[in-house]
Amino acid sequence: MKRVTSKCVALHNKQKSIVDIKLFLKMGMDILNSLDTAPNYIGLMGKGYPSKIVSFSRGIKSLEKNNYEGIEAINLFHVLPNSDSPAYDWLFMLGLNILNETRIFFAGNDEIIDDISMEEIVKKLAGFAEFEYGYVFNRRYDEGPEFYVAGAIYGDLSDEESEQITKWLKDSYVKKSYSFGKLRDIYSCNLLSQAHLDFELEKNYKLADFISKTSNTTLSKANSSLFEWRIPGSEIAQIKEDLLKYDILIIK
Repeated sequence: MKRVTSKCVALHNKQKSIVDIKLFLKMGMDILNSLDTAPNYIGLMGKGYPSKIVSFSRGIKSLEKNNYEGIEAINLFHVLPNSDSPAYDWLFMLGLNILNETRIFFAGNDEIIDDISMEEIVKKLAGFAEFEYGYVFNRRYDEGPEFYVAGAIYGDLSDEESEQITKWLKDSYVKKSYSFGKLRDIYSCNLLSQAHLDFELEKNYKLADFISKTSNTTLSKANSSLFEWRIPGSEIAQIKEDLLKYDILIIK
């Protein structure tokens, strides 16, 4: 099995949410088990938890000991046998971070997960909590999909992409501009709030107007708080170029 590219989704909410860790675990296990990739490692962040990634069974014991309280972040991993670096050798990863925002990240090997399965996963994750923004993307493992979402540079990246990731990181520390309608970038699937659709590109011209005039893309309701803007791969570069004229892209 080649470990080259992962299919990923990230969902963000500026506000820290109170979440049910047991419910997250159940959802995560259901998703990974449905792909025959049961979690075998777990990473836990919070007072009283292991400072490194441990076996899934050991992690569950630690959670039970602490009554599932005090969690700031939790990551489930499916790693191939005999790996001595599960934090880097994972094939599938599902993480929840509630330290500085509420963020869910999922990534899975594109040789295993098809587009239909990915759509179902996105739907489940988007319904777990209330989110303000999300994006679906493909990324090579050696370019660190999980680092990309967090705003950290990993791998052999171009100067341009490194600069864009740094801009996202700086914005994430203070503004979290996605919460009032800005976009990180343009992706094949963009999960937008009403604030995004209402974002004024210029006077009396909103993003919703731009989308309605953009051929070959679709906008549909994803759930009660998010819309799904889908863009064919062949159209992404042009749409990004068009939107760079306005102050809507965080990486600009």
